[in-house]
Amino acid sequence: MIKFSCPSCGKNYTIGEELFGKRVQCKKCGDKIRLPSKPEGDDETLPASATLAPPVSDGMGKNEGAYRHQSCQGITSVMGEDFYYVANIFSPPHTTFCQKCNDHLPLAEFEWVHSGEPILHFHARHRAKFQGIDRWLGWDKFIFAGIALGGGVGLILGGAIGTIWGGTAVTVCAIGLAVVGAGIGFAVTGTIAVRTLDRVLGTSDFTKLT
Repeated sequence: MIKFSCPSCGKNYTIGEELFGKRVQCKKCGDKIRLPSKPEGDDETLPASATLAPPVSDGMGKNEGAYRHQSCQGITSVMGEDFYYVANIFSPPHTTFCQKCNDHLPLAEFEWVHSGEPILHFHARHRAKFQGIDRWLGWDKFIFAGIALGGGVGLILGGAIGTIWGGTAVTVCAIGLAVVGAGIGFAVTGTIAVRTLDRVLGTSDFTKLT
């Protein structure tokens, strides 16, 4: 067993050997701390999972993050698509879930645990890096516009081609080329958006921003 105190808030823990040397998240303050690799005591206690949050990554950029509700100080961990959704600097959600309050609350009330920076400030800080046309090219709605434009052009072109044969050919050609056009629009605008993000931010993955 390990006797250990969080260096940030002073909360005391006695940790089971399964967490020796691992990085964990303090349940009280939410900070990520590295546990000692060797025991400092031999007290018996409950399993580590009962006192500490599960091991966590070294911070943002590992497809896992955590934010703090500024009112209740509750910590909520997010990963995968949920993490990306909250970190999206162009189209963030208006609300997000607080595990302690068990409710969806305005995103303006939350901050990242790893930095203490309000999430909305994080979004604005990175958006400010985009100048001129880049503000449009890096936006995910640019991709949606490309899909709509490509699909519209394909629909018109397909309808025109279909009239040559008449009958159901008009519908078949219109739908078929609309799908193809939408796919081309997605591929082209998606590539442009990703390259713009890589050029301005150094990455197209918002979860890797700091």
